[in-house]
Amino acid sequence: MTLILAASPLLRGRRRIALYIAIGAEPDTQALLTIARRRGLKICLPRIRNYPRHTMDFVADSGMRRRVNRHGIPEPPPGVRIPIESLDVIVLPTLAFNRSGMRLGTGGGYYDRILERLPHLPVHRRPRLVGMAYACSEMPALVAAPHDIRLDQIVTDAELIDCHPLESP
Repeated sequence: MTLILAASPLLRGRRRIALYIAIGAEPDTQALLTIARRRGLKICLPRIRNYPRHTMDFVADSGMRRRVNRHGIPEPPPGVRIPIESLDVIVLPTLAFNRSGMRLGTGGGYYDRILERLPHLPVHRRPRLVGMAYACSEMPALVAAPHDIRLDQIVTDAELIDCHPLESP
C-alpha cells in the first residue's frame, strides 16, 4: 500500500499531509510516515478535541511524545490546529469502501465531522482525500449516508483507485 501511494503523483509537490496512526486491523501507516518525513512533508495527525461531540483536529506531529487516548490511538500533544484547507492530502483509515469513493471507518464519526466543511470550500482549497484499505474490504453495494464525503482515491494492497476519474482534480 505504502509503496503504491509513494510512487503515485499524489505525494509529489505536496507540503502538508494528514495521516493516522493505525490501530487494530487498520492498514499501517508507519512506512508512509517515514517516506513523508524523508520527502520533507509536514505531517499532521488527528487529535480528539471533544469526546462527547466526536470532534477532532489535525495537529502538527513531531514524532515525539505521542500519548494514547481513550480509544487506544496514539495522538500528538496539544498544539496548533491545522485547518483542513491548508492540508494537501488527508489519508483516512478505511475499513470498507466502494469504487465511487464511499468509505466506512470505525464508526465514531470523527472524520465525518472534520470533513463536513469540504463541500463549502473552493475546489482549489480542498485537500485530496485518500483512503487506505485492504483490497478484500471492497464492498460494491456500500451506500452513502447524507453526511458522507466521497474519497478522491483509495490505495489498497493491490492498486490505487481513482474514485471519480471523469472529474478534474
